[in-house]
Amino acid sequence: MDANALLPKHINYQAIGFKCGLEIHRRMKGKKLFCLCDAEGTDDVKEISRFLRELRISQSEQGSIDQAALEAFKKRKYYEYVVYDKGVCLVEMDEQPPYHANPDLVKKTLKLAKYFSCSLPNEIIFMRKIVVDGSNTSGFQRTALIGINGKLNDHVGIETICLEEESAQIIERSSEKDVYDLRRLGIGLVEIATTPTIRDDKDAYETAKLLGEILKFTGFFQRGLGSIRQDLNISIAKGARVEIKGVQDLDLIPVIVRREVIRQLSLIKFQELMKGKKLQVSDLSNVSKRFKNSESKLFKGNEVWAFSIKNFKGVFSLKLTPTRTLGNEIASYVKIATKAKGFIHTDEDLKKYRIEKDVADLLASQDLYIFVIGAKDIADEVRDAIVERLNVLMQKVPEETRKVEETGDTSYLRKLPGAARMYPETDVPPIPVNSELMKEIDEMDIPTKDEVIRYLSEYIGNEELVKQLVNSKYLDYFLEYRNEIDVKKVVKLLLTEIKGKEREYGFDFMKLLPHSHLLIKAYIDEKMTKEGVSLGLRDLNNGDDLDEILKRYEKIEVAKVLEEVKGMAFKDAMAYVRQRYEGKVDIAEVAKRLSQLQRDNK
Repeated sequence: MDANALLPKHINYQAIGFKCGLEIHRRMKGKKLFCLCDAEGTDDVKEISRFLRELRISQSEQGSIDQAALEAFKKRKYYEYVVYDKGVCLVEMDEQPPYHANPDLVKKTLKLAKYFSCSLPNEIIFMRKIVVDGSNTSGFQRTALIGINGKLNDHVGIETICLEEESAQIIERSSEKDVYDLRRLGIGLVEIATTPTIRDDKDAYETAKLLGEILKFTGFFQRGLGSIRQDLNISIAKGARVEIKGVQDLDLIPVIVRREVIRQLSLIKFQELMKGKKLQVSDLSNVSKRFKNSESKLFKGNEVWAFSIKNFKGVFSLKLTPTRTLGNEIASYVKIATKAKGFIHTDEDLKKYRIEKDVADLLASQDLYIFVIGAKDIADEVRDAIVERLNVLMQKVPEETRKVEETGDTSYLRKLPGAARMYPETDVPPIPVNSELMKEIDEMDIPTKDEVIRYLSEYIGNEELVKQLVNSKYLDYFLEYRNEIDVKKVVKLLLTEIKGKEREYGFDFMKLLPHSHLLIKAYIDEKMTKEGVSLGLRDLNNGDDLDEILKRYEKIEVAKVLEEVKGMAFKDAMAYVRQRYEGKVDIAEVAKRLSQLQRDNK
């Protein structure tokens, strides 16, 4: 059987009924959504405790149970949560009711919804979204609808804008227990969903880029690894809607879109190939003796079970995408649906397992043989999962949630969630969207990229510096503090002094806000030198007190220093100044003026 038999040779997005929508998730700055913990700056922490939970499923407001939640619940895992001395409180531990929703985050999300011309609700009501995979200690995530029916460009609209709480971060997974870091839990998260009117793979990239740029220039959001996630909802006419989770690399979006379309087209062709055929699957057999003298360390001495699928030779080697086979597709499902780490089959390259001699007699058969290493109950689970998955794929392209692999391919993650996962939040009071609140929203400013570039160009006058700032993390600082700083002076300081010192001294200017801004203010007010700011940031990162730092590097006038080194040789004078006044005086200015004075006195 030709491994490439299923792959389409060309994709006509319009002809196949392609639909695609984008969901973008951005973490917000400031405090968390339902407590007073900081949303950022919680890297330098100490673990103070851990606790265990077992989560149970609940019904929705309508009395139904969400299938995705039920699938997670059936695993019956324990969940361990790590508590730190920063960024975690009783709210994250679900030992205390949530505070009222953070008004700053609510206002910023409303402003965003208005920016996209969304219809706003009369009242913001938080709902509980059932989540029992351990990523939330309470078993649900709080989320509120903020805007609907907005517009992004001439063909892509904004379907919904929601404000919700971020999940906990997974640290470790095992078959019995998952471990989560609670610092991320509860950070405000804006979710923007577009209409499914994206035209093709390239349009998906351009849409994500445009939306990302707009959000970047608001200054509302965190930046850095993990702070932005994108999901893609993709379907074709004879396929199904698939939600692809966790897209972080913008450049990978066209690849993901193409490969999901190819996967669905290949599965449709697979269904045509299997039409009228029924799976004939054998019972499990203990084949451990077959590998008694095997060269394979994986098989030798272990319990091995096997079963076969009649006339299925070559089927698992069929490619669904250029880099992923049907066997890969089945294996990713088995890893999620069972406690097994995987299985091995005769459509694979068996040389890598060193068992080709052990199963040589089976390779002449037209049947596919599947081997599972482990106890019989695990092998039973694998057999049942493979049969279940094949029966589905032979009939239809299933609706489901999938995760992104590094190649741009996707693998099964869970069933597609539905409306049954939602029910009202009783601990957070509704927020009326009244005229008083809207007046505050109207007074807020969201600059566009063009406006920011024009403003910077006017004040900086250096096109290269403007370009560097717009593409740097410091843009967020500028957007937040632009009314309090000397733009030209500060931009040069950030890009020519602080950027280099971050690597040398090991600090992160953005993570030290708002204290790092106070050092910048001292520099603007001529109370610190640029060297003093860099050294102050280093000491601040090391845990020194801000007031002490401001005194330590308080600027001294060059004239006073020159008077002090009067009569000293130039080399000795500069060594003295560097040792006594490091960070307190502009060393380059001292050297320049001292050299001039000594020339004049000759």
